[in-house]
Amino acid sequence: MIIVLPFGERFLPDERKIKNDSIGLLFQQALDRKLASDLSKHHKNNLRYAFNHFMDFLGESGREMSIRELTTSKIEDSLFAIVVFKLSEPYYELRNTG
Repeated sequence: MIIVLPFGERFLPDERKIKNDSIGLLFQQALDRKLASDLSKHHKNNLRYAFNHFMDFLGESGREMSIRELTTSKIEDSLFAIVVFKLSEPYYELRNTG
């Protein structure tokens, strides 16, 4: 099984070594690594936006959930919600009038 962490980091884990860390902790660590890198300010802002939206989408119980419990469908649902929000009329109007 290949695990894709937030922001495209990939690794092939030894199933016996996968920690039971929370989703919130692991995603925060991945975000912190990316924000400490030499990415552009714009890209870092996009990463923060995606991270914050995903954490809001998961809610408190989801953030505390073990990474082992995170499913592809949960990530897809969150990404769909981001797309729907970004394409919503208020967002579209704000982006085109500002």
